[in-house]
Amino acid sequence: MTLPPLPKKLNKREANWTTSFLKKWVLEESTLPSGPIEVKQTTINNIPFRVVTQLNDLLQCMSAKGFWYKHPDTGMANKFDVTFYRNSPAWIIIKYPKGFVVISASAMKWEMENSKRKSLTWERAKDISTITS
Repeated sequence: MTLPPLPKKLNKREANWTTSFLKKWVLEESTLPSGPIEVKQTTINNIPFRVVTQLNDLLQCMSAKGFWYKHPDTGMANKFDVTFYRNSPAWIIIKYPKGFVVISASAMKWEMENSKRKSLTWERAKDISTITS
């Protein structure tokens, strides 16, 4: 009998920062336009590009074709059945030890394709970000 793969371990630090700080910042303090957000966190001065695994989905949200996501029916109260984005801004928010940056998905794609490095440093992230805090 073959069992299905186990889900990846939840990044508790990322989840805690997202709910304890980022939600309030996005909703109450920022002027960030609505759109999908992927959150990443690192404890060092850089983050490998390979951890941004959702980039293609974010780019689809920015496209004319769009991106359709059916939320799983888990038996718990879901806010929506489906989330759909078309021609929408899409964001990657990265928490570094020195602060955080908001980078558009298209800027991240360009950086991944053109950087000589395999990771995004805090200094370079500030250069390509839409918002730095």
